[in-house]
Amino acid sequence: HQQAIIGTLNQGVWVYRQGLLSQFRKAAGENGSLVDDQVTSVAGDFEATYVGTPLGVTEIRNGKVSRNFAQGLAVRSLATAAKLVAATDRGLVIFNTSATAQPGLEASRSGKLSRQPTDHLRTAPTDINRLIPMLGGWLALADSGLHWTDSLEHGVWSRFGNSSSDQSGADRSGAFELSDSNISALAFDSSQNLWVGYFDRGLDVFDSQGRLLIHQEDDRIFCVNHVKPLGDGQTVVSTANGLAIYHGTGLQYFITEKEGVTDNAVAMTHTFGETTGRWLAATAEGVSLFEGNRPSQNLFVL
Repeated sequence: HQQAIIGTLNQGVWVYRQGLLSQFRKAAGENGSLVDDQVTSVAGDFEATYVGTPLGVTEIRNGKVSRNFAQGLAVRSLATAAKLVAATDRGLVIFNTSATAQPGLEASRSGKLSRQPTDHLRTAPTDINRLIPMLGGWLALADSGLHWTDSLEHGVWSRFGNSSSDQSGADRSGAFELSDSNISALAFDSSQNLWVGYFDRGLDVFDSQGRLLIHQEDDRIFCVNHVKPLGDGQTVVSTANGLAIYHGTGLQYFITEKEGVTDNAVAMTHTFGETTGRWLAATAEGVSLFEGNRPSQNLFVL
């Protein structure tokens, strides 16, 4: 099954599914309407897609809106594991998508929320901008830094360190000692290594025990926008200056306009389902379709 989802700041969401491209907006269309046109996060799979907005969540099934729920919650990030989880302006919300929600905030089948936060969800960081499920727990990217817990409902949150705040010049010997707190991208590769991209400090890669494998920061790789593991040992890092393609933790290629990508400023990449040989790169000027490690076709904004 192939599906691609593009969320926008003011034009709703585009869904490419089984060869058809559909747009969903707040204004009612033939396939239903969103809660809001400003999309802050998307999550889900081929069966069900969830669209987060500043006004609530929309569920899309089989290419049509099936319901809107959690109205009134400003959603910052959505993530799916066993359940749908949202980071919102009121903290974390865990949803039972067969009904609507569970504590932290409890939702009835009608979608109306009653505030019943649990103690464990109260202790979660309040400024979470992105949630990432990982093996054995959850990562949360917040304004206050990078946090981790082994359970949203029962775990204790820990905050990873930031070596840039240490003025002693000591080596980074602790687990997950970050180069900076201004984090712009997070991802896990197939070896469960954590890739951390920074707004202006390059890239850190940690193993599952928190040991630093590489820190890369140079005139090409300093402003990182997105990290996408391809599943074949390769990881693509989107930067303001081009695309960096790694095999393991070694840099293999750095692709710019000279090699055919639509623009050096690459926002993110996206794969076609389980296929790793064909993938897309979205830039400031359009979209590039990649076959392997080289762009084969470009779509420009007119």
